[in-house]
Parts: sequence; C-alpha cells; structure tokens
Amino acid sequence: MIVHNSPYTKAKLAAIRTACEAGAPIPANVRVLLKPRHFEAGREERNRELRKAARKIH
Repeated sequence: MIVHNSPYTKAKLAAIRTACEAGAPIPANVRVLLKPRHFEAGREERNRELRKAARKIH
C-alpha cells in the first residue's frame, strides 16, 4: 500500500518488502514517515489479497 503516492520506486519498495518478509525491520528513514493509517490500509489490502487467493483455490 505504500506504493500509492510514494516517493520510493517500486524496486526500492520491493527490496524493503523482501527484507521485512525475511524478518528485517522497516528501515528507520521509512518507518518515521509511516502513520497508523498506513498500517491499517496495508492490513486491509493484504486481507483482500488473501481472500482473493482463497477464492481461486476453491
């Protein structure tokens, strides 16, 4: 969800996402820019994608 209206390139965000999925924390320079609503929006988007994937499986 960070991609929308983001000053970062998709490649940079992909690198951050890969690092976070591997267990690394969000870099400090990015973390200070995030607000609770960003996490909520990301959680909603992730849940939507999971529901979409579950429908394809069944």
